[in-house]
Amino acid sequence: MDILNKIHREIVPLSPEDSFLVEDRTKEYFDYPMHFHPELELNFVLNGKNVRRMVGDSIEKIDDIDLVLVGTNLHHVWEQHECTNKEIREVTIQFHNDLFSDAFLDRSVMRPIKEMLEHSSHGILFSRETSMALNERILKVSKMEGMDNFMEIFSILYDLAISRNQRLLSTLSVKPMNFENSKKIKLLYDYVQKN
Repeated sequence: MDILNKIHREIVPLSPEDSFLVEDRTKEYFDYPMHFHPELELNFVLNGKNVRRMVGDSIEKIDDIDLVLVGTNLHHVWEQHECTNKEIREVTIQFHNDLFSDAFLDRSVMRPIKEMLEHSSHGILFSRETSMALNERILKVSKMEGMDNFMEIFSILYDLAISRNQRLLSTLSVKPMNFENSKKIKLLYDYVQKN
């Protein structure tokens, strides 16, 4: 099967006027295909032990809590794999890559967020400690509206940016147009399809 047929371009229902899109779901299994989109995505998973997370060329089984920032056009998927829990909680926060202007991000107080957004092109896994510390705030954000919602997500992004023990996931920053020319990506997907 052609590599481009395996990866879907998601159309995120985030209008140009929106700041953030927050989806809070409880699900029995993951079934959304590998995809990419120009929006950045913060994905928080609870009760997902042994779900398989793929971000770029990174493939890992997750623990019961997982918090990842996925950059613009970086392909990603969470697959059921060996997870047996039937009450998986997933909160996804998506936002435009130009939400914060360059002039705003160049302010000294914004430097941590600017650096985090730059590193997100590889996907960033946040530590268990950080995930646990932000757990309740992330779960509440879907119930907030307007400026309260905006300020809380902005505050969460700042706390993530200054958190310790962040780890880049993918060894390369992938653009969808390069998939068919990437031997490493082709090998990765051939492996995933067989296993």
